[in-house]
Amino acid sequence: MLSFWWKVSNGTEEGWDWLICATNGVEALRISGDVDWERQEFVFTGGETIIRWTYEKAPRYSDGDDCGWLGSVKWILTGTGSTPVSVPFSWLDQWQNGITDYEALAKSQGANGMAFWESYVAGCDPTNSASRFLITNFVVNAGGGVSALDWTPNRADRVYTVWGKTNLSDKGWYPTNDASRFFKVEVRLQE
Repeated sequence: MLSFWWKVSNGTEEGWDWLICATNGVEALRISGDVDWERQEFVFTGGETIIRWTYEKAPRYSDGDDCGWLGSVKWILTGTGSTPVSVPFSWLDQWQNGITDYEALAKSQGANGMAFWESYVAGCDPTNSASRFLITNFVVNAGGGVSALDWTPNRADRVYTVWGKTNLSDKGWYPTNDASRFFKVEVRLQE
């Protein structure tokens, strides 16, 4: 997350002179006139981001201080960056036990045999050896098809894909709801 404070003073030139904030070359915010200090923040989903602030002056007379100010620019990390999925620091805080390196903690193995980041995605407690992602119900109907497949934890804020194959020797897994005999369930965060 990026936070900053900004203000502008161009008096009667409101709508003519602008203090502009752009992300990756696309204008995100602009202010004009006499605006006192305001806090702004952006949350980024990942990848490289270029932030640029510019003061655009119209070819007219000057009024007010005819400038903009930028202050207290802070880049605040809110989650891990070295794991396959960004794990919120707020989630890791409940398990840290004095560990201050969030990246190392997210990659470390929990008591449940899963990396902490995997426990986060699955919705498990990494400090509880019994907290695992498990298929809990598998029902084959009279026609040989699968009529029920349940798992735990089953969270509303996750996306699940059931993959299947007829034989374990088959090369690939395919999304399925048919009579496959071997299943695995993939869990991922909602986008």
